[in-house]
Amino acid sequence: MIFAEEFNNRNLKIIFLLALLACIGVLLGRGWQHVFWDPPYRTLLWDENLLKPLIQKLFGISWEQYVTNNTIDHNFQTSFKIIGGLLSIGAVFAIFINKLKRIAVVYLLFCAAWLLLLSVIYWKEYFWDLPQFIELTSQWMAPVIFVALYKSFNRNINILRILRITLALTFCGHGLYALGFVPLPGSWVDMVINAFSISETGAKHFLKTIGVLDILAAVLVFIPKTERFGYWYMFFWGSLAALGRLVGTFYPEIGILNFLYQQIGEFVYRFPQFLFPLMALFIIKESKRQRSQFNAITDL
Repeated sequence: MIFAEEFNNRNLKIIFLLALLACIGVLLGRGWQHVFWDPPYRTLLWDENLLKPLIQKLFGISWEQYVTNNTIDHNFQTSFKIIGGLLSIGAVFAIFINKLKRIAVVYLLFCAAWLLLLSVIYWKEYFWDLPQFIELTSQWMAPVIFVALYKSFNRNINILRILRITLALTFCGHGLYALGFVPLPGSWVDMVINAFSISETGAKHFLKTIGVLDILAAVLVFIPKTERFGYWYMFFWGSLAALGRLVGTFYPEIGILNFLYQQIGEFVYRFPQFLFPLMALFIIKESKRQRSQFNAITDL
């Protein structure tokens, strides 16, 4: 597509940097969550209907012994931390992808597959509400998009098309939650109240308005004449929504360091929701530059 020429101009460098930062943000943010907090794997590991027969057959213990065994729980916690370390290492592979090449590509795709699994587990935890799954699309796609961009320098890969679908799904998921098609998360309402100092009713009305704009933006990016408006909205609102994890959840009494310990991961793994729209805008800009250059040559 747009990467037919060598990686030697400002637009392409910015595009690559944005993709790299989005990928690093997701991997480090989710890695932080796994190491210091509690990812939702117990939703799967403690599903009695699904795992009880397997546990009894493999380990010869009752379900009650399995869920109350401190050693098993400790092993789970250790496994979560190891997974977090492996995801964080993915950020290093992304940084050195030009030197590590195929090894880095394979490792990053493994990380993407694991993040997809994590998205499915979140989906299960939220009672299979579809918006929960699709709003996480930009996170598990971040390593995929970075790898696709790296490969596109010598292959015809339509990065903008991938970004368009990824962002449309992400913002549709946000929008459907905000509009109340599934139960509106109370944490969203609390963040809006804290960030803007408005009432609970005002916060809900604000979120419904944002929900409409989210869905509209997801449509606009598929229309050539309006796609830039959609991406600009996604960039600004995606930035504010990510920052809301810091601004809207800060209480001075808990202390700044303790607050950052709790919330920094939540902010960092949301990098794709505002870096990807900005990346799309630079791709459009670079595509126009190359077309103008081509037309100038053909007119000679």
